[in-house]
Amino acid sequence: MGRLLKPCRVPAAIAAIGLMAGCAVGPDYHKPQAELPPAWKPAAPWHEAVPNDGALKGDWWRLFQDDTLNPLVERALTGNQDFARRPPPGSTRRALR
Repeated sequence: MGRLLKPCRVPAAIAAIGLMAGCAVGPDYHKPQAELPPAWKPAAPWHEAVPNDGALKGDWWRLFQDDTLNPLVERALTGNQDFARRPPPGSTRRALR
């Protein structure tokens, strides 16, 4: 008895059926309406972010005013091997010229 589909055509048939099923939404599809407020406002304790250019940028950990933290960070920065191997700022730029 002959086979309906050869084994090599089965994946192609499955793919074709999947593609046709994906197009079966039809022309009568209508996008559902979503009710949205005109503008969203956060609750009372929240407010819009405001940049603070006067904030500490280099020694940011000093904002904590912790006498235990300051020497620990200083020791970590001086003992960091990545900083010891790094060339001074600007030296690589001069070497590429």
